[in-house]
Amino acid sequence: MPDLVRLLALRSELGYTDRIDRALPDEPEAVSSDEQRRQTHAARQGERDVFVEARDMMRDALALISGAAFKRIEHDARLISRTLDRMDRRV
Repeated sequence: MPDLVRLLALRSELGYTDRIDRALPDEPEAVSSDEQRRQTHAARQGERDVFVEARDMMRDALALISGAAFKRIEHDARLISRTLDRMDRRV
């Protein structure tokens, strides 16, 4: 079944309408609900990709400061690593 026309309602808190007499004048038709879901998914995936790239760079940096030369800050590095794990689960 094809989507109905999706026009922004005069009262936007009501969402969309398929009736021109109840729509905001001169507003373009909204994308289909499937397309809206696809765009939302793509945007979220893009955000995830940015996070993963930044997380990996931070892990690489933490690896550089691990070891005997940095024993005084080893505890702090572990805390940062655990925080990255927690952020990863949330994203």
